[in-house]
Amino acid sequence: KAIKQIIPLSVEEITLMIEIPARFSSRAYGVLKEFGVSEEKWLSDGSLAAKVRIAGGLKEAFYRKINAATEGNARVEESK
Repeated sequence: KAIKQIIPLSVEEITLMIEIPARFSSRAYGVLKEFGVSEEKWLSDGSLAAKVRIAGGLKEAFYRKINAATEGNARVEESK
């Protein structure tokens, strides 16, 4: 706890539910694999629904990379 006062560490884990349109699914899949996909479901229209569990400190990096891969077209919801 004392180190958290000096260095802001986030050890919490968050779960993100992601929906990626078919047009970007193959490109964004690499980003999802990089962060560790815990569940994935390919939908009939070619889009991808996935669940990713990441450390809270990686949230900003994840959003940046997934938005770059999908040109901002991914839908991401955070669940606890």
